Amino acid sequence: MEARRLALREYRADDAPLVRSAATDPYIVATTTVPADAHDAAVADYVERQRRRARDGSGHAFVVACLDDDVAVGHVFVSADEIDAGRARVGYWVGPDHRGRGVATQALGLLVDWCDETLAVPRLWCAIEPGNAASLRVAERQGFVREGVMRAWAEIDGTRRDLWQLARVRPS
Repeated sequence: MEARRLALREYRADDAPLVRSAATDPYIVATTTVPADAHDAAVADYVERQRRRARDGSGHAFVVACLDDDVAVGHVFVSADEIDAGRARVGYWVGPDHRGRGVATQALGLLVDWCDETLAVPRLWCAIEPGNAASLRVAERQGFVREGVMRAWAEIDGTRRDLWQLARVRPS
């Protein structure tokens, strides 16, 4: 199935259906700040937190939206806490109803391009569980290279988990 043409844009209140859909995926809830309880107030709070990232200097979060109908299908972010050191952490997820169409690969590519043009940091990195083969493929398709396993790096669902660190170094 062919991927739709996508764009990155700021979160809006009408992106609530995407957040509610993501909240049905236990893995997204366990590894992100998407609320498990997707009631209206929690979803609105999540959307506002994403909108606030650029204003408070913590990073940039974008909705991945289809160009033809502006439907939100995923999320990408870049954290700003290491930019002064020449690196930035990126992440992504796709709503359960929109997977298997190349959305994540295209969305990460858009984010990488945005980072290169806007932030100009030499190094982008991400951390992915070894068993998350689909996410590893997405990162590798966008030029991220596995550098090593960070042992017991993060707590996910109450258990310390190993994560692959992958990085993409901006071409000179």
